[in-house]
Amino acid sequence: MSLPRLAITMGDPAGIGPEIIFKALARPEIYDFCVPTVYGDFEWMRHTATMLNLELSAFTTNPDTVRSARSIVVVQATTADLSKVRTGLLFAEAGRAAAECVISAANAAMRGETDALVTAPLNKEAIALAGYKFPGHTELLAEVTKTPRYGMLLLAGPLRI
Repeated sequence: MSLPRLAITMGDPAGIGPEIIFKALARPEIYDFCVPTVYGDFEWMRHTATMLNLELSAFTTNPDTVRSARSIVVVQATTADLSKVRTGLLFAEAGRAAAECVISAANAAMRGETDALVTAPLNKEAIALAGYKFPGHTELLAEVTKTPRYGMLLLAGPLRI
């Protein structure tokens, strides 16, 4: 039996998304349950790994690479120019990158290339600056999937909202 393929969107590159992804993928048990692939910007993710002083055994765009807690596979999912983006600040290009990554991963899921989608945080103000009319992931995913009725569910222990 093969493991489910998990697409993880980068989120806002100027935000906490890339760091959260690295911390999650550093847990070896993740690879017992799924095959994770980050949909993001390859150079930005490499830059983030350097900033976090992470030593990775592999950092590649090749999803056939042997996966471990020290290897990260990144699908280049944005054409945004992130050269002027700085962590902790608001940038239209960061918003564009975040939205493009969600769109790319959602399209991959609809083509059957991935089995599930996890989204890292994006900055709603940044995606608006980039020209997207969606207030967040839910509405963006509804548009990409052409879903007229949708909603969000928050699960926290026994709490369901």
